[in-house]
Amino acid sequence: MKALRGQKGVSLIEMLVVLALMGTVVSVSGTSLFQALKHGKQQQGVIASVTSVRNAADWIVQDGQMAQSTNLVDGAAPVSSMTLSWTDWSQDGGVPHSVTYGLSGTELRRTYDGQTLNVGHYVTSVGFSISGQALSVTVTSEGRPGVSNTKTYRVYLRPSG
Repeated sequence: MKALRGQKGVSLIEMLVVLALMGTVVSVSGTSLFQALKHGKQQQGVIASVTSVRNAADWIVQDGQMAQSTNLVDGAAPVSSMTLSWTDWSQDGGVPHSVTYGLSGTELRRTYDGQTLNVGHYVTSVGFSISGQALSVTVTSEGRPGVSNTKTYRVYLRPSG
């Protein structure tokens, strides 16, 4: 087919080539965007679970280092709650303190001298046990379904007396 003078336009084949190229570009960028969003949400779940376990461990280790006694039975299987006790000798006569940790739904709660604070979110399980003066704590947190983090920490209670 001959092009006529003065006739301007795009042929059907040129249009089909352009549409095919645009379709390829859109599908590749759409797939990339979907993957980026999917992995971003998964990373948020990982960060949430790791942060939750780390925060809970920070509180437990701090209290464990102060504690002189616990309600845990030496050598027994791990339990989901515990109480730590100690005496602060920085004041005259000493001031007794106690802290209790327990799981309430998916929140790990710390009750210190009557004040309650959530120290771990998305917590699916916690296990407290003691062997001698060594307190072991295992915390599992699930930031998103299928994204969990489990860590075990060990802290030594200070000697009483």
